Amino acid sequence: MADTTKALNTLVQSVMDTEFEENLRNKQMLNKLSVTRYEKNLDYGDELDVILPGRVTMNPWSGGDLENVEVVKATTVKIPVDTGFQVNFELEKAKADQIMNAPGVDAAKKLIREYTDDTRYKFVDNLDQKVGGLAPLAGHKIDNNGAAVVIDKDNAALNLALMGAKFKSDKNKFGTSWQDGKMIAFIDPFYEFHLMQSAPYLAFVETGATEIRKGAIARLFGWDIFVSNNLFTDADGNIYPMFGVEGESTASVIQTDIKLIPYMRQESLNNAFKGAGVMGAGLGRADKLGSIKAKITV
Repeated sequence: MADTTKALNTLVQSVMDTEFEENLRNKQMLNKLSVTRYEKNLDYGDELDVILPGRVTMNPWSGGDLENVEVVKATTVKIPVDTGFQVNFELEKAKADQIMNAPGVDAAKKLIREYTDDTRYKFVDNLDQKVGGLAPLAGHKIDNNGAAVVIDKDNAALNLALMGAKFKSDKNKFGTSWQDGKMIAFIDPFYEFHLMQSAPYLAFVETGATEIRKGAIARLFGWDIFVSNNLFTDADGNIYPMFGVEGESTASVIQTDIKLIPYMRQESLNNAFKGAGVMGAGLGRADKLGSIKAKITV
């Protein structure tokens, strides 16, 4: 019995440890906007530096000597590790027996992933919610003189075009905030509903537009459009769709492993596991982040 319990504990811990970071990277949605720092050893209350991409100045040249060399300075933002989550679950004896009697290690791992995959999904989901909460800090905003814009089929597509114009017109010595091929937009499911009516010409993925990258539902006005239910919602029920440059608008830090500790509750014979992980997110470049204060109903 002791050997079986030890083998089960080792197998569950192994599945969680070896697959956790890969799934963190692959399952993110809103955090696509972030430069993310992945760390194994994080504690609640830490503050980490996250380095954003550097920018180069383009100066006029008349064919003579070049100007003095420029040291490209990357922007560093400090991100507090201020959010933690814990997991504490147990396997019923029937499930534990099913895992240990599975025909081979791969089959056993598949059964274990019913629990570990759900843990990873929820961890990533909470990081996306942290990033979504940054929407009110965006440098490019669309609202109705401070009130919410009512999104319907008549303006759903037009607001995407307007947000693109805001990014493209925000020009400084480094260029514009707009970067072709790297612009992503996150809308909620009801915005998607209005968009389908607003732009019937739109090449949605469901129609076979294979050039749109994985996870995006459509491309319009230069935006790769994703649907998320983790967008920020204010006290009045207004939703904040987010727009930005992939990997350059926000910043985040996240623990890359949740070390599961096996134990057995005194009143139970089931195998139990507990663990915790921490994360944080903050604004990277306000000029590379946009949001709409939107009222979206059907």
